[in-house]
Amino acid sequence: MPSNLVQGDRLGRSITLPTSVVARGSFICLQTMWRSCGSYFWAQFRNKPIYYAYFEACNEALIEMDAAALTDIFGESLRKQLRHASLSRPYFEEFPLRNAGGLPRFLRRFVYDDYYMATGHLDQELVQYISYLLDYARAQGRVPVVKLCRWGLRTAWLQEHFASVCIYVLRAPDAMFRSYWSFGQQCSYFIVRMILIIAKNSRTDIFRRSARELGIPFIRESSLSDEVRQAAAVAERLDVQSIRDVVFLLWSLNLAHNASTADMVIDVDLLSQRPEYREQVEADLHGNIGESFSFDDFVPSTLPSAPGEVLSARGRDLSREALQSIVGRLDATKDFSDESNELLGALFG
Repeated sequence: MPSNLVQGDRLGRSITLPTSVVARGSFICLQTMWRSCGSYFWAQFRNKPIYYAYFEACNEALIEMDAAALTDIFGESLRKQLRHASLSRPYFEEFPLRNAGGLPRFLRRFVYDDYYMATGHLDQELVQYISYLLDYARAQGRVPVVKLCRWGLRTAWLQEHFASVCIYVLRAPDAMFRSYWSFGQQCSYFIVRMILIIAKNSRTDIFRRSARELGIPFIRESSLSDEVRQAAAVAERLDVQSIRDVVFLLWSLNLAHNASTADMVIDVDLLSQRPEYREQVEADLHGNIGESFSFDDFVPSTLPSAPGEVLSARGRDLSREALQSIVGRLDATKDFSDESNELLGALFG
């Protein structure tokens, strides 16, 4: 078997596709949480001509916005505010948007409903949507890469339905929270959306107790904007520690699920702290997808402090119970930062 396959893109350029990726379905899945440096890795893939890298294929902006609106809203001003590196092209340029706005086969419920999808879950409409994006990328003669910030508990489901290489990008929860808090405190986009995740999934086994004890009601309205307004009202009346507990709950669930299912976990704290870890990640990534990367320029943002405890007694109890719904124990073979290891020891100890 040849070591690689050659295809042409829509401009007629010759692109070499690694066989290791082609054989597994030509789909690379970047699973991240908000403010975990996932956009850095997405840009690394996007900057290589063999890849066709979708930015946040589950973003609610894709429900009805057209290309001009997306480019205007997600423009240079927002890029600077988000502290992302410079981009040569708009964030959502790869998406085959309708002229009237929106994306074919993309449904509103894909964004926040069914946050955890176990293997065996049937959702043909979601399969069709993802297949549409993958087929569109392959039609350009490129390997699809899909970065996701809202589907972190769907990795096993994605692997069940699609041949893929799944990479989870991990950051310690305090750094994530400090970043969330810097964008308007309780009114932060990220905090409000996390509240909405709990609210829309509050009748499931995973989130029922957390929603009840944290005072997060079930939310379901005729429009997403109405749901966001309700979630924002909840966020404003919650105390800081309750919000911290929400962040830790989602962090622990995402990590536990992906540590046991993803092909790779990249800990960005270790990436910035240990050159030998960075070299190992680069080698592992080459082994998984057959392409070389260098992360020498990776430097995480320095963030201001924020109130509250990273892990409270209540947050630990709620996370422990929720974790029982999806995974028994965390994969102890993965390499995590001292900060994450300390938190995991307190959680599972």
